[in-house]
Amino acid sequence: MINMKTLLLLISIIVLSIQPSIAQSQLKLPAEIQINWSGYEDEDSFVRIWGWSADGTKLAYSIDSEGSGLPFIDFSIRDLRTDKELFTLYDHDGLVMITDNLVEYEKTDPTNCKPMYCDPSYADMYNFNRTEILNALTKYGIERTYQKAEFFPIPSYLNGVKYSASNIKNCDAYEYDVFDFEWLLKAGDYSTIKRYRGDCGYQKARGYFLNPQKDRMAMLLSIQIGWGTYYEIAPSLNLTFSQPNTKLAIPPQIDLPNVKIWGWSASNTAGLVAYSQENGEQIDFVIFDMIHDKALFAIQIDSYEANKTIILRELFKYQIERVENQFLTFPQVINKATYDAKLDIKYNNELITEYEVTISRDSKAKSIGKFTANEPVTNVSVAGILLSPFENRALVVIAEQDGEIIRYRFSGCHLGVGFRLL
Repeated sequence: MINMKTLLLLISIIVLSIQPSIAQSQLKLPAEIQINWSGYEDEDSFVRIWGWSADGTKLAYSIDSEGSGLPFIDFSIRDLRTDKELFTLYDHDGLVMITDNLVEYEKTDPTNCKPMYCDPSYADMYNFNRTEILNALTKYGIERTYQKAEFFPIPSYLNGVKYSASNIKNCDAYEYDVFDFEWLLKAGDYSTIKRYRGDCGYQKARGYFLNPQKDRMAMLLSIQIGWGTYYEIAPSLNLTFSQPNTKLAIPPQIDLPNVKIWGWSASNTAGLVAYSQENGEQIDFVIFDMIHDKALFAIQIDSYEANKTIILRELFKYQIERVENQFLTFPQVINKATYDAKLDIKYNNELITEYEVTISRDSKAKSIGKFTANEPVTNVSVAGILLSPFENRALVVIAEQDGEIIRYRFSGCHLGVGFRLL
């Protein structure tokens, strides 16, 4: 029989043997950043920057604060191009609510107890959710950072350019659950309006964090709801085209002669693409709305560099994202569906004056528009499509040809809706 002294010795050996594994399982937390503005510190709220994706387009952060007398943690991974949350984890009052790529689930947190029973630390709550947090960081390609992130107040300067933010559409009426906010964000003389949907409350911009590449900022908002103040990092701002002294990087040539794709919209107004078409010494630069098939901005120039300021201003205004583009021809399999195109042409004295473009998707089809040729031409064809990297939409390219001269025109096509049985 084991005596009490021997039993206690065995217990102490077991405890000592498992201590290293317990230590290894502790989640290393990023440095706390005190939320501070206008000389006032919110002593109950902290921001932690967990890291960025390698390209600086995704941010992982968390807010530590208190609600109903108990601490809570709000962990998020956000796509700064689309201003959408990819992953969220909210732990408060014993309940953890998780959303991963729009899939929602929940679990109970025994470390977070009812009032007057226990007061868990933020570290306790993070460690209880360690597996979900680490899996999300890996899934979305977040590279951890443990150094304290620099917080920039608003307004502030970067490379001599003043960045500021003002709310032009706010919400302080309690009858709304969610609200479409509008922010005027300025970089020197350039400006853009960012639209952001969030919980109704009076919002103020407190400052921003810069990604490691210093080409994208994430803005910290305070949201006043009743007597409580909450925090969120949104919206974000693409700074790629915000510096007037930025070298104008002309897009590479795609498999479409004389056409260059400058980028696509990822947030705000969906369905935008920026392109240029070169015709001899003339260049048409266009910001094109693929939903309504119209140009939001168009200018004819003879040189990119000589008109750099105008081009940068419009790319910043519409928050165009630069991505690689691939020109595809019909028929084309996209997301397991086969797309094709056909033309219904009308002639006048052997010249084409009008035509209709129909796009088919497997056994269904839809017309994307009836067009009048810019000038009577001898041949019209659907050259192909370019896919938006941010939504299920494509830019359809139509070639109008008269002899050896080819001019392209463009039309938007949503790849998922509007198709009917043939």
